[in-house]
Amino acid sequence: MVQIKLAQLLNPDSRLEVVFNWNSKPHTCHALRVSGDLVVISVPEPVDTGAEACVFFTGSGGYYSFRACTVRSESLPSGSYRVVLRRTGGPDRIQRRRYYRLKILLDAVVQAGGSIFPVRIKDISGGGVLTASKTPLPEGRELKLCIDLRSFGSVWAHARITRAGETEEQTYRYEYGLVFTGIDEKDREKIIKFIFSEQRRLLEKGV
Repeated sequence: MVQIKLAQLLNPDSRLEVVFNWNSKPHTCHALRVSGDLVVISVPEPVDTGAEACVFFTGSGGYYSFRACTVRSESLPSGSYRVVLRRTGGPDRIQRRRYYRLKILLDAVVQAGGSIFPVRIKDISGGGVLTASKTPLPEGRELKLCIDLRSFGSVWAHARITRAGETEEQTYRYEYGLVFTGIDEKDREKIIKFIFSEQRRLLEKGV
């Protein structure tokens, strides 16, 4: 299969979001220069040579990501850092309509009516979550949800319970599946980036 050239999708001043070492906070920046497999960016913090990165961007015909490594990092008079990335894989187009579901434990808070209580996220996708709770709620209930995505920050979403049941868990015994009915697209993208970052981290660990 022919690999797509970065220059076909990126141009100087393209908006990028870069995650270093798969679990750090994303940096929003612009491409300063694109040449072959090299992309030059500017970020506010120093980056170690050899640091791995995942780069997300909107290009011609869709939303993409590619893997890269840091080949050079140097300070600028402005106090920021010029970083040279070399592509090591991709770009891959991210399918937004068919969301991948990641099994993971995350903290979240539910607001349902006048009640606010903690829940645990058991799996997550760009379209919804599976939660475990100490509080029973009926199928069809509308609620608001705040999810802690660790270093990616928190996201808010309106959701509806599409299925509800009980488990053998003693503390968080009530389980319900939620579909997002209202979520800012920037927050949905943050969830997708978090999932992609976790997938890459697990692959690096060989899990």
